[in-house]
Amino acid sequence: MATGKQHYSYNHIHNLIAHSVPEFAHAPDVLVAISGGGLIPARILRTLLKKRFGVTVPIRVVGLQLYDDDAEEISAEGVKRTQWPSAHEWGLSIKNALIVDEVDDTRTTLQYAYEHLRKDLAQDVTISVFVVHDKKKKKRGELPSDVRYIAAAHVDDLWIAYPWDAIDIDDHEKRAAEQGLA
Repeated sequence: MATGKQHYSYNHIHNLIAHSVPEFAHAPDVLVAISGGGLIPARILRTLLKKRFGVTVPIRVVGLQLYDDDAEEISAEGVKRTQWPSAHEWGLSIKNALIVDEVDDTRTTLQYAYEHLRKDLAQDVTISVFVVHDKKKKKRGELPSDVRYIAAAHVDDLWIAYPWDAIDIDDHEKRAAEQGLA
């Protein structure tokens, strides 16, 4: 990974997501937010999809963690599953599920989420992926070639500092402005 951090403001992220909404031909039946990074993008996407398609898409949360945020590096244990809906929580009427996360860094977490959703949902369910940022680098994980993949932005391999991880939001927003990412 290159040195340095990219600080993105809430406004910048909201606008990236908003510019991606035209890529959706229809609203998914469920947004599968990978916590913690996919929660806020999923909520923003839900509002924008409701405006476009007139339906409120439910959000289900899966707790997956690959990074040790304090050390800003991949955990030695790999993907850690901290939360997963039970079979009845998914519902029977799902035909299109959309996995939402903030960043596709190694693709390991997305692969894990896809594979476990594929086991839990009916085989005729279409599973797609949406990320705010796709890092331009070789990935460790893979997704099947038929998975629809939407990235709001393709970015260099720098550590991304998101506003929802900030302790001092004013300092974060100042840094985002200085980097032209406000």
